[in-house]
Amino acid sequence: SVEEPLESKNANIAVRRPPPKQRSPAPAPQPLDDGASSSGEDDGDDDSSGSSTGDESLPVHIARQRLVSIFLEHAPLKVHEVDGLLLAYQGCEREAIRYAAKHIGPEPDIAARRLRLQRFYEYHCPAKAAHVDEVLFAYSGDVNALFAALVEKYGPEPAPDDASPHDTTRRRLTAFIATHCPTKISALEDMLLTFGPDHAGLFRALTSKYGPEPVTA
Repeated sequence: SVEEPLESKNANIAVRRPPPKQRSPAPAPQPLDDGASSSGEDDGDDDSSGSSTGDESLPVHIARQRLVSIFLEHAPLKVHEVDGLLLAYQGCEREAIRYAAKHIGPEPDIAARRLRLQRFYEYHCPAKAAHVDEVLFAYSGDVNALFAALVEKYGPEPAPDDASPHDTTRRRLTAFIATHCPTKISALEDMLLTFGPDHAGLFRALTSKYGPEPVTA
């Protein structure tokens, strides 16, 4: 299940939509290159710096993702104004992103947050690793509150070199089965699935039936 979203503390931020500008007809959006992302790394330009370079257009779906990330971070209750901002800056989507970065707040590092949450779930609760994007959206960019809730529920964040307890359990179980009942090695994943996070219960059942865990170096 996805944690409940928090109420924004920046609900009173007002978005001032700029007056329409005279522009040449917008070029047709180009297909997104492989490897491009919504974090602004699609072409290496820093769109929030305030400088303008050449073509100001950007595929609308990419611009929208980036604008939504800014609003969710700094003014989540105003996220409905993203489409109006895109309309006002039609054909100049990069300028729209710079405008939002200046008047709403800088673009968040979504990729880093996603990796941090992915690592947390893979360490504590691998079954929820597939819901990373839903959880980030539900918390509207309030990463501190999100991780405070996760730490309270699951435990501390893992260090970069910490092995997942699930990986450790798999290694222990592999060694146990190889020692006591090698013909059951094909049932290893089923055992892990049946006991879920109750690793202690799994090994209590196994040692009660087969004997003590083997000593490993």
